[in-house]
Amino acid sequence: MVGPVKAGRESKASDQFVAAGLALATMCLGAVRAGDRPFWLDESATAVAVDQPLGGLVRLLGHTAGMGPYFLSLWGWARLGDSEWWLRMFSVVGGACTVAALYMFACRAAGRRTAALAAIGLICNPFFLRYLTELRTYSWVMCLAVVSTALFLRFRSTPTTANALRYGASVGAMLSLLFFSVGAVVAHLIFCGGLIRDRRGRSRLALAGVVGAVILAPFLIAVRTSHQINWIPSTTIVRILDQTSLALGGRPLAVLLVVGCVCLFVVTVRHSTPWARSVPLEVGLAICVLVPVSLLMISIVQPAYLARYLAALLPFSVLSASAGFVAVASAISATVSKQRLITAAVAAGFVLGFPGSPVVDLARPDDMSAPAAFLESAVRPGDAVIFGPSGMEFEFRYYWPTRTAMVIDVRGSGGAALSPQGLRAALAGHCRVWHIRRDSEGVAVATLEQLLEQPHSTSHTFNRYTITELDAC
Repeated sequence: MVGPVKAGRESKASDQFVAAGLALATMCLGAVRAGDRPFWLDESATAVAVDQPLGGLVRLLGHTAGMGPYFLSLWGWARLGDSEWWLRMFSVVGGACTVAALYMFACRAAGRRTAALAAIGLICNPFFLRYLTELRTYSWVMCLAVVSTALFLRFRSTPTTANALRYGASVGAMLSLLFFSVGAVVAHLIFCGGLIRDRRGRSRLALAGVVGAVILAPFLIAVRTSHQINWIPSTTIVRILDQTSLALGGRPLAVLLVVGCVCLFVVTVRHSTPWARSVPLEVGLAICVLVPVSLLMISIVQPAYLARYLAALLPFSVLSASAGFVAVASAISATVSKQRLITAAVAAGFVLGFPGSPVVDLARPDDMSAPAAFLESAVRPGDAVIFGPSGMEFEFRYYWPTRTAMVIDVRGSGGAALSPQGLRAALAGHCRVWHIRRDSEGVAVATLEQLLEQPHSTSHTFNRYTITELDAC
C-alpha cells in the first residue's frame, strides 16, 4: 500500500533534478517543433505588437485587454530575434516551467508516482502541445496557475509578510495574463478559513490582495473599452461541452481526466486512503471545478466560453486525475506490481493521446505567410488594398511590412462598415483594388459584389483567406 503523504513534504534534490530534466525535455520537444508552421492571425498580431518601440507597445496595451505582462516580457525577448522560431520559444519556456512546477507540486502533494504520471499526462496533452509553441500567453497562464497555487499553500501554512507578497504578486501576474483564470483564486479563498480567523493572517491576506490588485490594475483599464471578445458565440450546453473537452485535450482524454478526477473526489469524500486530507489535492480539485464555473458565470453577462480561456484548468485536471487513478490502484490492490501496472495503463492512455509526430508541430487555424507573400509580389504602387470587413491590416504587417499601395479602412468611424457609396468614394482614383478577407471565396466575392455592384474580379484562395483582384474603373 502507498503510505501517507503529507501535504507539506519537503522536496529532495532528486525531485529537483527530475523536474529540471522534464523541463529540458519539454524545451527540446518545443524547439524541434516551434518553427514548423507560419504564424496564424493571433500570433502575427502578437509579433507585430512587440515589433515596435516600448512606448508604442505601452500605448497599444492601453486599449488591448489581456496578456499585458506577456507582451512586455516578450518585447524584451524579441530584442534578441524576430523569427517565428525564436518568438515562439518564449512560449516553450513557459511550457517547460509549467511541467517542472507541476511535477514539484505533485511530489509534495501526492508523491513521485503521481508526479511522474501527471508530467506525462501534461506533456502528451494536445491542448498543452498546441500552446507550447503558440505565440500567445497560455503556456505562461498554466505555469502561473501552478506557481500561484504552490505559493498560496506556502502562505497558508506560513503566513509571513514575505509569503504574502510572493503570493499576491503571482496572483496579480496570473490575472493580468488572463483574467478568466479568476476561478483559481476563488478556489484559493475557499481554503483561507484559518487565515481569516486569525487577526495577523487576515492582515497579511489583505496585503496579498493589495499587491495583486496593484499589479492587475494597469491592465484592467482596457477591459472597459476593448471589444476583443464580442465575436464569441453565445454560450450553450453544446458549446460548454465542446470547449471544455478541447481544453482537456479532446473528448477521449477529457473522459479519462474526468473519470480520474471523480475517483479522487470519491476517495477524498470517503476518507478511504491516507490521501483523504491532502489539502494541495483538494485545492487542485476545487480549481478543476471553479475555473470553468467562473468562466461560465462571466459568459452569462458576456459570451466568453473558449477552450483557451480555460488554460488554468489543464494542469490541475491532469494532476487530480493522476492522483485519483493512483489512489484507486492503491485501494484495490495491495501488490506494488499491480499498482504499477494500473498506473502504467493510465500513462499509456496519456501517451496515446499525443497528437501526430513528436517532431512535427500541430497545424494552425490559418497561414498568414502565403497570402502576404502573394500580396508582396502582386500589389503595385497606385493600387488600393482593402482588409475587411473585419480589418487585419495590423496582423498582416509581420509578413508584409512594406506597403506600396493605399490601404482602405472599410470599417469607417465607430467600427461600422462603410456603405457602398462611401467605399466608392474612398477608392476614387484607384483602378486596381485588392480585397483580403478571412473567409471562403464565395463569401468574399459576394461581399465585393454587394459593395461595388458586380465588379470584374479574379479570386485567389489560401488557407482561410481569399484575395480578390478587381477592376474598379
